[in-house]
Amino acid sequence: APLRSNPEFVGLLVPGDHARTGLEDGPGDFIPPADDAGHGTHVSGTSAAAANNGAGIAGIAPNVSIMPIKVLSADGEGDFEGMVAGMTWTIAHGARIITMSLGGTLDPSTGAYLQGIFDGAYAAGVVVIAASGNDGGTVDQYPCNFRHVICVGSTTIDGTTVSSFSTRTAALALVSPGEGIASTLPGNGYGYGSGTSMATPHVTAAVALFIGFLTLRLSGHYLPLSTIAWGISLYFLFGNLDTLGGQTGLSGLPPLNFAGIKLDSGRSFYYLIWVLLLLALLGVHNLLDSRPGRAIRALK
Repeated sequence: APLRSNPEFVGLLVPGDHARTGLEDGPGDFIPPADDAGHGTHVSGTSAAAANNGAGIAGIAPNVSIMPIKVLSADGEGDFEGMVAGMTWTIAHGARIITMSLGGTLDPSTGAYLQGIFDGAYAAGVVVIAASGNDGGTVDQYPCNFRHVICVGSTTIDGTTVSSFSTRTAALALVSPGEGIASTLPGNGYGYGSGTSMATPHVTAAVALFIGFLTLRLSGHYLPLSTIAWGISLYFLFGNLDTLGGQTGLSGLPPLNFAGIKLDSGRSFYYLIWVLLLLALLGVHNLLDSRPGRAIRALK
């Protein structure tokens, strides 16, 4: 059943892509890929199920948009070619976050080759989040182990202990509850699931809330204005922290001296600028009264 028919996701779906067939949604033929495994619906519910609707569960970030991309078969099988196709489509269509509760092993040469797609996502400002895997041992699974990916492991429901099945890897960045997680299922149902796949959407939703907080749901000219204001405020905030080297990023440098006066504060530079400006005005005035200056004015 498609996510679109589930009341928990009303108004949240945007056009997606079926990477295994190449069929994509459009504004006029918006039919999200059917979830024939139930995995995607369960993950989506944890992140984005409707809140305060008197039914089922509430997602952590219930107002986020969902762009469904199908890269696995009904039995959960797939390949990295399909993953790359899905990611490429997603990035090209403006997604801010890509979450992947899937994974597998790769040889070093193939891993190095596929790293480019994640570098591209990072350069485009897209946050990529992936499950660490359910092997329970120390295994480098991908996409979790690519650079620029937030790798998520699983803990018990109360968050006190790392799950026995959660894959251990040096790339692991965060852990979140992944055992006995209640969420949505195809057919407008609900059920429990366990795995790092169930842990990952907790982090995905937290990232979505953080990005949403920064943008403050602004639109039109308010968004660029607020972005400029945010950038200016950060500039002055970090520029006044001596531990970060001030405005230059360099610390421990002796102040400049001008005519025996130390230029070690904004006030001293203020006076210096005014002195130089007055000298420049005086020089321009004298130039205009000189013979070359009179010749310049005569060119009018």
